[in-house]
Amino acid sequence: MSDPFSRQLSAAFSTLVGITRLKNGPEDLPASSGLLVAAILLSTIPDLLTLAIMPLPEQLSPPVMMAVRIVTTLVWYGAILRLAQKPERFLQTLTAVFGIRFILAPALVFTGWFFLTYQQDAAMRVPATLLRTAVEIWALVILARILRSATGWHMFLCVSLSIANELLTYLLIDSIFPQPVTPAAAG
Repeated sequence: MSDPFSRQLSAAFSTLVGITRLKNGPEDLPASSGLLVAAILLSTIPDLLTLAIMPLPEQLSPPVMMAVRIVTTLVWYGAILRLAQKPERFLQTLTAVFGIRFILAPALVFTGWFFLTYQQDAAMRVPATLLRTAVEIWALVILARILRSATGWHMFLCVSLSIANELLTYLLIDSIFPQPVTPAAAG
């Protein structure tokens, strides 16, 4: 790891761990388009691992779903930063948003698997749900904190905007891949 980009990537990884631990913010990351691309690529790892343990219905296309998630996030946070009159924070903010997804990958993938595996087991349903919910809430807190740091807005608004990004992504995916309609049982 002697080239400058490798050193930058290593330092960014440490900063992303700090962001996940609420000790750093996106302002501690370098503003680098190469680093943003690396964070985007690394953020697909949890999706790929989740797809490996939870196959999707045939009508869903994982590459399209991942592309929708990436584009929606880029546009959403870019628009928020423009609205906040902070477009210069785009690279650092989005590097943090995508980078924490990679840092949280082990927890996201494990709790996703645990939830899917034990959601029908009466004894394990509650622990599986609580564990998954805790990881999702932690990810939401981190995203809202990144957004608050980038915009200076109130935390409640940042939480709401982070949730809205996730909802918008799911709605777009659902509109691209509508669920098949099953005929009602004749009676």
